Amino acid sequence: MKFSKILLLLAVAGTISFKMMAQGSLPDDPDTAVPLDGGLSIAIVAGVSYGAKRLMKNRKVKEESKANNK
Repeated sequence: MKFSKILLLLAVAGTISFKMMAQGSLPDDPDTAVPLDGGLSIAIVAGVSYGAKRLMKNRKVKEESKANNK
């Protein structure tokens, strides 16, 4: 379980760092500038991590109930 948390943390950190590197430098013409918005990415990462947490919790509950039924 500790390994999965570390793996999730590395995935989130890697995604954020790649997004920051993809921005590049600002062009001379401000009309062609890329908007700097990370809100959607943060929301997606938060949703995925919450879903993973719920999935792990549900699996743990199912395993405990199977152990109790034996």
